[in-house]
Amino acid sequence: MKSGGFRRPSILADTLEALFGAIFLDAGFDAAREVIRALYAPVLASVDPTTLGKDAKTLLQEFLQSKKIALPQYNVVATHGAAHNQEFEIECLVPKLEIQVFGTGGSRRAGEQAAAKLALETALAMLVRSPAAKKAKPRASQLKLAGIATVQGDAAAAVAETKPQSARQKSLLDAETPKAEKTKASNSAANSEAEADEVLAHDVHPETHPKTA
Repeated sequence: MKSGGFRRPSILADTLEALFGAIFLDAGFDAAREVIRALYAPVLASVDPTTLGKDAKTLLQEFLQSKKIALPQYNVVATHGAAHNQEFEIECLVPKLEIQVFGTGGSRRAGEQAAAKLALETALAMLVRSPAAKKAKPRASQLKLAGIATVQGDAAAAVAETKPQSARQKSLLDAETPKAEKTKASNSAANSEAEADEVLAHDVHPETHPKTA
């Protein structure tokens, strides 16, 4: 008890294994199975197969690598207690995410695991909040597309305005065309009458038009 062995996972595991063995020797296999099932059923129901067998430091490292973020830094902040029963306070830093958390444990490794667990929980919480923040801020590409849509809308409006003008110009041209054709027809009729008068004058007074050799 003085050495703190009751807090060491390895010693606790050996103790539980010895207890299961004693139940088996005293009451048989079926009794031992029922005890083990009653103790481990809630634990097995909460097991995540994707993280099974991976400690907190490994999970944190894999998460940061998937986001292309540098690995965390672990520093011993302080130690407490006697040499045979020390408690380590460990700092875990993830500078890019501005994460700084602290964990404690009966060994340096245990303290690092505790700090890594807190850092991973903090990073995952930040990941959950980030989609809402991104949605609130429109991206530059979205603004650019909105600008293109506005320009296209202005161009369409300009085309729509020019179409009525083109229609009015066409109607004016159509209205002026009969007048021009009428004027052309009048000029043609006048020329025909002049030619007819000249022919009649030639027939009546042939001497006024000398014959050509």
